[in-house]
Amino acid sequence: MTRLPGAVPGIARICVVGAGLMGWQIGLMCARAGYVVHQFDINPDALANARQRQRATLDEWNASGKLGLLEATGEPTDVVADRIRQFTSLDEACQGVQMAIEAVTERIETKRQIFTELDRLTPPSVILATNSSSIQSRRLANAVTHPERLCNFHFTNHPWLRPYVETMTCGQTRPDILETCYRIGNSLGIASARVHGESQGFIHNYVWRQIKKAAMTLVDRGHSSVEDVDRAVMIGLRAPLGPFQMMDRAGLDVMLDIERQWFAESGEERDRPPKVLEDLVAHGNLGVKTGHGFYSYPNPSFERPGWLLGQEEE
Repeated sequence: MTRLPGAVPGIARICVVGAGLMGWQIGLMCARAGYVVHQFDINPDALANARQRQRATLDEWNASGKLGLLEATGEPTDVVADRIRQFTSLDEACQGVQMAIEAVTERIETKRQIFTELDRLTPPSVILATNSSSIQSRRLANAVTHPERLCNFHFTNHPWLRPYVETMTCGQTRPDILETCYRIGNSLGIASARVHGESQGFIHNYVWRQIKKAAMTLVDRGHSSVEDVDRAVMIGLRAPLGPFQMMDRAGLDVMLDIERQWFAESGEERDRPPKVLEDLVAHGNLGVKTGHGFYSYPNPSFERPGWLLGQEEE
């Protein structure tokens, strides 16, 4: 069992906007650390799914004593789950919170609309953060009247497997806001990183984007197969998964949104989304969630005995 640092003074309630892939995970991590979470989504089905996944994850955590790299806290599932309140009204979800974390689709127009609403619904003392994996909060700053409270607060997918969050300024964020976000990240019992200045992709996704872009470029140019790129990374870097396996898990539509956003930010031809990714998404092959992506699911080829060394059993 592990003992978490405890909630940051002055921060008791956190609104998480969105109950999709990242939203339910962020809500769970905050509740696990002792914060009361106001989980918002306009879709009741998304909230129901989030509740089910949060409880199932907590059950697994408590049953095994450890999930990924993080030990269980020992709190029963019901105790943690009861800290997560669900809302279909953003107005109600914002009542009494000290921080709001946006975790919706990776489209800037959608995010700007949400932050305009969050700015209207919360007092200037409330921290506004985006979990965007590619959009710098600078591009959301003119959607709010108090950009000094706005920042990036980016989690990795499955934060118990990759326990990491990073904080970055919008260019106008007050230093004390950045420090509070850093401390909130630390209070979750995970690595909390500070990005100094502004960096496209922050820290984690700047590195990850170079890896996946290089992997897809090799395939686009006909220099390698998907399988051999994954084998090279898994063997050469001792990685548990290859980049194509990881992209399939995250969703290729999400990956394409990020690539398009990166291209829009830089305007450089070298950052144009890879054709292999464009083609898969155009045909509705989005990875694990649709059954087809760079691999086919269930029972993808890389799960076969001997696959890693190219010695599959017949």
